[in-house]
Amino acid sequence: SLTLGFTDQNLNANFYNTSIDNNSANLNLSQLGGVMVFENDSQLNKLNLGINYQVNNQFKNDWTSEGVSFPTWNINFFNALDETEYNHLESQKYRNISSGNQSELNFSIAADFDDTFFFGLSFSSHDFNLKEEATREEYATNGADEYVDAYEYFWQDVKGEGFSLGVGLIYKPTHALRVGLSYTSPTWFEVHEESNYYLENDNDFYGYYDVLYSSDPPSYYNSDTKLQTFDYQLRTPSKLTGSIAT
Repeated sequence: SLTLGFTDQNLNANFYNTSIDNNSANLNLSQLGGVMVFENDSQLNKLNLGINYQVNNQFKNDWTSEGVSFPTWNINFFNALDETEYNHLESQKYRNISSGNQSELNFSIAADFDDTFFFGLSFSSHDFNLKEEATREEYATNGADEYVDAYEYFWQDVKGEGFSLGVGLIYKPTHALRVGLSYTSPTWFEVHEESNYYLENDNDFYGYYDVLYSSDPPSYYNSDTKLQTFDYQLRTPSKLTGSIAT
């Protein structure tokens, strides 16, 4: 089986009475799988072997907003001798881009014993990745000829891999009664995060910046290769389900 997914996104960003429509359309693979069925005349009536790939979540997004609110770089934070105030904000622009997905690859085996016992076992490999990038641009003046032109860039990248197990049993003592029990194990993840959203020292600002004050050139900027990483383990809850059907 094959399933394609189509996403049509219409997002309106309103920032201080300035409205921007952000539209995007994406076509992607949502599911791909197959099952092989083996039948015979013994007590093992049927044996099924399956494989299935499924995308559970898509993180693709891209939006822009702009307008005029309050200045961020209204004074020279790097040079205390520069007393110019840049309080006349002319423009601010934000952009956020996210990409990645959460997917699962499942291998399963199921057996039918004499139409009385039905047993299933599955192994799932899980994967997710999310990258988010954000930029902010600002231009302001002192009401005359001096100006500040600022650019900021933030990013974060999160990746994880994990696995889980599932097992289920159905007992049918009569044609009118079925008793079932299933268990889904926790998903054990190994997660790795990277980001530039941190301070390298007391004089630093979050992310990457490039700020030009016309009264105090050249521009001030920090390292565009700054990197902070985290590695950790994550475990989701397990699930036990019992059922009776007639």
